[in-house]
Amino acid sequence: MAKKKSGLPNKDEPFSACEKELLLALEAEGLDLDRDIITSRDKFSRKFSKMLTCDDPPEGFAKFRLPFFLRCEGVNFYMSSAVPGTKVPRHSHKNGPVVRFILEGTITYRKTEYSTGDWIYLPPRKAYAFQVGPRGASFILGYCCCCA
Repeated sequence: MAKKKSGLPNKDEPFSACEKELLLALEAEGLDLDRDIITSRDKFSRKFSKMLTCDDPPEGFAKFRLPFFLRCEGVNFYMSSAVPGTKVPRHSHKNGPVVRFILEGTITYRKTEYSTGDWIYLPPRKAYAFQVGPRGASFILGYCCCCA
């Protein structure tokens, strides 16, 4: 099938075509989904948002693919909230990658503040820690396991 002008595979192609396209884009930036924590605040994320733009969103919408996917048989999604100042100690998730979308509030990770609309992709077994900001925080989390 022909590619769309964005360079992304046609939406009717199998997931493997989309997966391959994304892995090549990450490789070009020296990134690896099994090794690297990737966030919406990383300098290359803006480049990805332009490179991975979808050409067919409804009128009035913009849409781009995030530069990760969760490699697992199934993803469980959770809603989570934390009170202001909560410190999440250094830990990792051994069963697969995790993605954390921030809905409200802020967290600080690697000396950078993340807020509404930001996200953090965490590969399996990659340790991280963060602190919740002064207003608390709410998240949607995607885990490759049934108990987070």
